[in-house]
Amino acid sequence: MKETLELACRAARAAGERLRAEFHRPGGPRGAGGHAEVDEEAETEIRDTLLGAFPNWSFRGEETGVRVGDDQSRWWVVDPNDGTSDFVRGFRGSAVSIALVRMGEPVLGVVYSPLYPDASGDFFSWALGRGAPIRNGRAFHRLWPGALSPREVVLVSRAADRSTEANLNWLAPARIRPMASIAYRLALTAAGEACAATSLQHLQAHDFAAGDALLRAVGGALLDQEGTRPTYSYQSESRAPGCMAGDASICSELCARDWHTVFGGRRLRDEGLPFPVLPSPGRAVADARLLSRAQGCLLGQLSGDSLGGLVEFCRPEQVRGRYPDGPRELEDGGRWNILAGQPTDDSEMALALARSLIKWGGYEGRKALGAYRRWLDSKPFDLGLTTRRGLAGVPSVESQANGSLMRCSPLALASWSEPARLRSWAREDSSLTHAHPLCVSSCEAFLTAIAAGLAGADPDGMLMAAEAVASPEVADLLREARREPPRDYQTHMGWVRIAFQNAFYQLLQGSSLEEAVVETVRCGGDTDTNAAIAGALLGAAYGREAIPLQWRLAILSCRPSFAFKASVRPRPAFCWPCDLMEIAEALLLLDPSENRSEGQLGVAPKDR
Repeated sequence: MKETLELACRAARAAGERLRAEFHRPGGPRGAGGHAEVDEEAETEIRDTLLGAFPNWSFRGEETGVRVGDDQSRWWVVDPNDGTSDFVRGFRGSAVSIALVRMGEPVLGVVYSPLYPDASGDFFSWALGRGAPIRNGRAFHRLWPGALSPREVVLVSRAADRSTEANLNWLAPARIRPMASIAYRLALTAAGEACAATSLQHLQAHDFAAGDALLRAVGGALLDQEGTRPTYSYQSESRAPGCMAGDASICSELCARDWHTVFGGRRLRDEGLPFPVLPSPGRAVADARLLSRAQGCLLGQLSGDSLGGLVEFCRPEQVRGRYPDGPRELEDGGRWNILAGQPTDDSEMALALARSLIKWGGYEGRKALGAYRRWLDSKPFDLGLTTRRGLAGVPSVESQANGSLMRCSPLALASWSEPARLRSWAREDSSLTHAHPLCVSSCEAFLTAIAAGLAGADPDGMLMAAEAVASPEVADLLREARREPPRDYQTHMGWVRIAFQNAFYQLLQGSSLEEAVVETVRCGGDTDTNAAIAGALLGAAYGREAIPLQWRLAILSCRPSFAFKASVRPRPAFCWPCDLMEIAEALLLLDPSENRSEGQLGVAPKDR
């Protein structure tokens, strides 16, 4: 099977290249609804490759139909672009799906999402007798949880965002995460990113055969909505009225539930800020490194915020007492009793700013202030005194609190190639609430460093960029950061000097983002803000993959909805971080470089 698997992998990669080029074409992919012209082109190439090597074998494809060969015991089952309807609308996450079914059993599966999470893609493969399945060159195994819990994630279709609360009720107590392709959802579930994947649409063999093979390789199950395993006919035909796949016990439970209720679910209320952020066909970032660093910046911010929220205001010895080697996992609880991955005021304000930037196509102080006041009207559970006064129209010129630094990271993504504009935005946004020169200059230097990271600078280059725009007082802080961390995180918690110096100190240590964020939290004090600021800076330096997988999954599945039973602090949808990947890309598309580049289209209470 070695040569057969290698052949299928080559065919999938070639098809993926076609899909990638089509995705980035001016005006977006050709086609509409469930049809894209590139689908038939890709399937024809796959079919010719596979049957060219094995001319006697049979072939079943979604686009080109059935070719019956002399050997009807072996069937290639192919979907060249599973998730076409989302693909033509500009969503990432569609997938090439190639399976080999032998005597009614899937014995080979290749699933390739060429555009998610960026142009580097995500590649899964397995064949009977070839050991464990492989994801991006690494073998994977998995243990199944056996039952749903608030920690578990169920992958659902993109349509679930149209009835979020109904899906949360159906899948309770688990979280949900939408993804375009059922084939890709099955592969991600096999690889351990979810306990189950669902589809409530009628499916055929080309939709699920490759994912079924990957699941079988790790002991998973695929059931139709009636709770039975789909079978493959002698011509490898198979149909399922939807499916539940993954942990066998969980799938059986989901099949027994009334899943019809999701079709009558009501939409989320329009809160005036876009949620979820939606793509525009033909407008996507082609530069994988740039997109990774932008997503890393926002994921790093949310990770630090949520991890720090577990021990906010604690002294270092209290942190060590609760978490002798951490905290290292995002979990429910903490001072505010929030969900794993749920932001506090730091990142809720950053999300409000990001959504405002996307809604209005750039930064305007009065529009940003309106977004912040909309957030204030939502009755946040955490709010600093300086921020409250600023949003009431009385910005402080005396306070040196960290409340403007903690929220400003989205500005760097929206203007990373325009330093003069970025610095102007930094000054204006900080002055809405924190007008002290130290706060303003800290935001300028911090955002300039993030922008340098997005452009490809290493930590030393990011520091040099910050030094070039720093005021004398901020330049002194940067020199101190070269030598040591802040000496006292506790006495003046909430001071911008502490958060700023710590972030650059951690950046220059050469340790991983995880270690930098954990070490920041272990220092105590204003842990959520200090760690959010450090996480954003290091995320821009090291990219999305530097964020531990458990942190990423918690953030991207976090929906603190009134319908989510585990949510003690429900919040309006614009405060949810689950569309952070799309937010990062949409912000990058606001930068002028995206309009110029070929191939990248468009464009006690804290004293904060």
